[in-house]
Amino acid sequence: MHFTQYYLSPLQLNPANTGDFFGSIRIGGIYRGQNFTPNNIGNFRTPLIYGDAPLKGLRRKDWIGLGVTLYQDQAGVANVTNSGLFGSAAYHFAVSKDAKTVLSAGVMAGYAQLKLGDKDKLVFADAIKSGNASTDLNALSTQTVKDLDVSAGLTLKTPLNNAMNMTLGFAVRHINRPSKLSLLTSGGSSARKRLNYSFNGAFDLALNERLTLTPQFMFQTTAKQREIMVQALSSYKLKKDNPLKLQAGLGYRLGDAAQILLGADWGNLRVGMAYDVRVSSQSNIDGGNGAFELGVAYIVKIYKNPKVDPVIFCPRF
Repeated sequence: MHFTQYYLSPLQLNPANTGDFFGSIRIGGIYRGQNFTPNNIGNFRTPLIYGDAPLKGLRRKDWIGLGVTLYQDQAGVANVTNSGLFGSAAYHFAVSKDAKTVLSAGVMAGYAQLKLGDKDKLVFADAIKSGNASTDLNALSTQTVKDLDVSAGLTLKTPLNNAMNMTLGFAVRHINRPSKLSLLTSGGSSARKRLNYSFNGAFDLALNERLTLTPQFMFQTTAKQREIMVQALSSYKLKKDNPLKLQAGLGYRLGDAAQILLGADWGNLRVGMAYDVRVSSQSNIDGGNGAFELGVAYIVKIYKNPKVDPVIFCPRF
């Protein structure tokens, strides 16, 4: 499961992002649809929603984040569905006295579920070559499997100078190597989930009072599979006294697709859209259809009214 706008699914990207915002509650979601075809064959659909909130930490400038993430990833003609409900927690440690440099550590845990809808729609290479039933097909389980899945991560946010802020993140998924999240069985037991490592970074450069440029990247790997994305996103404030900021940018997933990025910030609301344009050989398979994403996030700010003790002024004579 991956998103072009990975920054709009912060908890799924790295559990250390839980509660890392200025406000009381953050709620958001993202939807990705990929490889749409005229007959809706081979579609990939991934909706994800999340919510998190910051709490007071052990020190005055530290804070704790708590969150929850729910997702469902549906893939291919056989409707392979991967879904999960996860809780996450993070501790944000203010390194500098002004709390501008923050080191965060987070953990996410929950249950993931994997289900195969219709395995008879799958075609394997050994069946094509031999003309007989596939041995791989017979090894597939149609039962719903679920298991505990644990991830952890670190992030570092710090200003590099008066005009640039840097964010770096590192996360490891499937730390407990869940053994039940596989539909392909061998010898009566399922294969263990392999570790996934991800590393991301962003550099916010304020060119002037209205224009900000953000080069960013995301790299993840599982066994021999790798994904590398590089992006450049610009944000422009239309008026000094207006909270509206328009965003536009381009990106590239190495060896796969070019990316078009659009979005807007309006106060506490952020919306984003993305479209992947296939530039690899897979465009011959899916007819050149790419992937579309729509994401949204909203930060709720709840302020307590100050409690003022009444003061009685005695008249002076």
